[in-house]
Amino acid sequence: MVDLHILNGDAITPLFQQAEIPGEVFVWSEVLCAGRSAVDLASEEHWGYRQTYLKETYSFFEQKKFDGIKKRFQSLDPHQYKGIFLWFEYDLFCQINMLALLAWLSTTNYAAAQIHLVCVGAHPDYDQLVGLGELTQKQFATLINTRQQLKESDLQTASTLWTLWCVGQHEDLIETGLQLNQDRFPYVVPALEAHIKRFPYSSTLLTEIENHIIDLIREKPQTAKDIVRQLLNRENYYGFGDVQYYNIIKNLAPILKEDEGLLYLEASGDKQEQSTNPRNKINRNFFYGGTSQKDYFYSERTGQLIKKENSKWH
Repeated sequence: MVDLHILNGDAITPLFQQAEIPGEVFVWSEVLCAGRSAVDLASEEHWGYRQTYLKETYSFFEQKKFDGIKKRFQSLDPHQYKGIFLWFEYDLFCQINMLALLAWLSTTNYAAAQIHLVCVGAHPDYDQLVGLGELTQKQFATLINTRQQLKESDLQTASTLWTLWCVGQHEDLIETGLQLNQDRFPYVVPALEAHIKRFPYSSTLLTEIENHIIDLIREKPQTAKDIVRQLLNRENYYGFGDVQYYNIIKNLAPILKEDEGLLYLEASGDKQEQSTNPRNKINRNFFYGGTSQKDYFYSERTGQLIKKENSKWH
């Protein structure tokens, strides 16, 4: 029997191959931090949700590739492997994918002691958080020595987190995430803290990223490309690429105007009356698992999510 290595994307495959780590490879090309998802990763319901979201969101969606990943995953039997290694990064993008896979593994009765996490973020050679693709070949190869062996309780808590994600109980995510062993899972809670700031702030009706975009435009009108470049250079726990940021900027159309390629804030975009604020026209029908962006506000005062029906602004 050989080991199975689940990689967080195609980009690190060459690094992994150069490291000559024995075992089979499965590339998990997903973005489960956005779009609908079902608790059972192997179900037709889940793959139906994912196909709809990916097809509607990404112009480079390839049906053939999607079908191939789906078919291989649904036929994947972890019991054919001596051990399973999950290679993921510190950001929200990776951490949600990782939790989903751990939840799936918990349903297969695969022994937790045979599952290992290889997660990177903090690294002794860097002053800032880094991703797998930012490492040298030598640094990447030695990561296998940092693997964390899991316990049954880890799988149980990961499964609970994934269920909360899929059924839409996002107000309980952080408290549940704190039940994880923080030595084995140092990045889950920071990623979830970033996630809840993807809901509109009760004070501004804009998400953390949107607030930052508006601040950049208020500082000086600039192109979408310039804004995205600054967002990509900003250290955070989102793990987004340029496509995600361009989509966020596009969604701010109700409060922005464009002139000769430069983006400006509409005069009404700073209106303070909550009930008639044009920011209410921004589309919030974006799903994260089982909840929509329109279902919650984020409270800066408490650092928690507030259900819309419990808010005076609903």
